[in-house]
Amino acid sequence: MQKKLVQSSLALAAATALGLGGAFVAGPAAADAPKNLKVQTEAQMQEAVDTYLAGDDGKLPDEIGQIGFKANTLHIGAVEKTAAVEELAKKYDNVEVQIGPEFASFEAHGKKDLVGGAGYITKAPHGPEGAGATCSTGFAGWDSSGNQVVITAGHCAEELDDDANSLGEAPLWDMELPSSSEAAGSEKSALAGVGAPGSWGKHQFGYVSEADAPPAGSEAEAIDIASINVASGFTTKPEVTTWDESAIEAEDLSSKTVPVSKIGNPTRGAAVTKSGRTTGVTQGTVASAAGEMEYANVSGHLVHGMKVLPEGEAFSAPGDSGGAVYQGDTAVGVISGGNGSYSWVSDLKYSLDQAGIDFQLTKPDDGGDDENADAQADGENADAQADGENADAQADGENADA
Repeated sequence: MQKKLVQSSLALAAATALGLGGAFVAGPAAADAPKNLKVQTEAQMQEAVDTYLAGDDGKLPDEIGQIGFKANTLHIGAVEKTAAVEELAKKYDNVEVQIGPEFASFEAHGKKDLVGGAGYITKAPHGPEGAGATCSTGFAGWDSSGNQVVITAGHCAEELDDDANSLGEAPLWDMELPSSSEAAGSEKSALAGVGAPGSWGKHQFGYVSEADAPPAGSEAEAIDIASINVASGFTTKPEVTTWDESAIEAEDLSSKTVPVSKIGNPTRGAAVTKSGRTTGVTQGTVASAAGEMEYANVSGHLVHGMKVLPEGEAFSAPGDSGGAVYQGDTAVGVISGGNGSYSWVSDLKYSLDQAGIDFQLTKPDDGGDDENADAQADGENADAQADGENADAQADGENADA
């Protein structure tokens, strides 16, 4: 402000000396003086950012961390002065630049917040370049030591051929860009660009007898469950995405969720909800126990679990594998397979116990060792029968590869 008053006084003095009929010609100093950039509104600030600071892709460079405006002055905080910032500061005298490590740019947390029901992509080492497969996360939590863990279907950890034979482990590649998922109406999946969410821990895709080997006879093999050891930089949340339109638009499925607080057995004959990257959120009913059939044929593999009858549209579809299945705030399973009419769900509590996977939905630091798997024995299993919580899976193949 003081600088402007001095310039104004000098100009007035020069004009007076020349008289009313004379022409005022600015000296070199006045001609080269920086001009003011209009940044009195947010719209003007955004225009300045777009014009002078954003790259060809419309995004700000990593060097610039913070920007603001006040009293018609543009304030820029950066870790280093880029050529664009330096040029802007020279051109306008109402641009203030601060340099320091405290002005480092930020990364959207939502892109690396892991919740249930989101899509992820695995690589297919034996397929063509760039080939991969999509699956869905089941539940995100921790082990008893506080390490972050995500639960999904076991067959998602394997590269399967057309006959569902395993070709080996399929490395985790990336999360799926929410807007590119089928649940968002897209026909072509795309990488989110956040990197692999972690590495595989334990995983098992059902029991299948080997031609030259006797049956293993181990219940631990007839399950479809996998754990992901979460990578640094990602954050697990004991929540399941609702596939809300606003969350898809923001590419942040963790912004609209429902909480899950415990692991339990399903209530037979009761409503159940699923969240997955193909069909989004769907409703169904857990089949009442019937006889002793609590194992199903999922692409030739024997898998323990339960049958779910859909309400209206299909309860699940290919790509929903591993997706979260829950009743209220109780996690009860992950999608294993389907046949267009029914879905087969790998029951979570049973599968975790058989696989010996250490998983809980309460962070140890926040609530100690979580014993939610056995909580409320008189409520979580209202319809459980003494002869086992058995599903109606038929041996004639109700289950297809999800």
